[in-house]
Amino acid sequence: MAETFSLKPRVLTKKLVSILPEKAQDIIKKRFGLDDDVKRMTLESIGQIYGITRERVRQIENFALQSIKKSPVFAEFDAVFEHLGEHIDEYGKGLAHEDDFLTHVAGGKGFENHLRFYMVLGDDFERLKEDDDFHQRWTTDADLGEKVHDALRALAEGLEDDDLLSEQEILLRFHGILKNSVKGVSEDDEVLKRWLSLSKLIAQNPMGDWGSAESPSIKIRGMRDLAFLVLRKNGEPLHFADVA
Repeated sequence: MAETFSLKPRVLTKKLVSILPEKAQDIIKKRFGLDDDVKRMTLESIGQIYGITRERVRQIENFALQSIKKSPVFAEFDAVFEHLGEHIDEYGKGLAHEDDFLTHVAGGKGFENHLRFYMVLGDDFERLKEDDDFHQRWTTDADLGEKVHDALRALAEGLEDDDLLSEQEILLRFHGILKNSVKGVSEDDEVLKRWLSLSKLIAQNPMGDWGSAESPSIKIRGMRDLAFLVLRKNGEPLHFADVA
């Protein structure tokens, strides 16, 4: 399967929203960035345009989405949702970081907005909101998602503040935790790395090493921290010019 999504989003979206009243169409387009201006607008900013509360905008948005899903046109989009589901399954076995996944399959901001709109509409896609531990993500398999989340938390809890792991080491640890809960867990390094990107508790520093996101060796705050990291990685004294 090609990496990019091979449909014409503007044509498809126009057909979906055409069943809505003019005001609801405009609000949906502004909320999802579906028009020429690809910037997605907040409830509050749309409310200011129409002179209504953000809660009223939310109500119109929800009504519009439900109206689309109940329309005869929506039934014609089964192949679109199936195609999108195949992409998320291929990319992350059914679990993916929202921005990374959409960038991967779309290749353009306007296109990404249309795909996000389809995922909001599709019954097979569940949007998991950003929180303190994880970035915003999507799944087609809630059970897998929960197990991966648990494994990522366990991986983060097992990291000491001064731990610096190579990419291969962090992937081996992660796989070791996952295989206890996920039957036939993927050994595909690309999928494991994509799952790692879901976590806010684990991160990679500029030198390519992995560790706790709050570790001074990962969360670099300036040139002093970076110079210390270079010296630590080298394991022996270096001349200033070499550090630079």
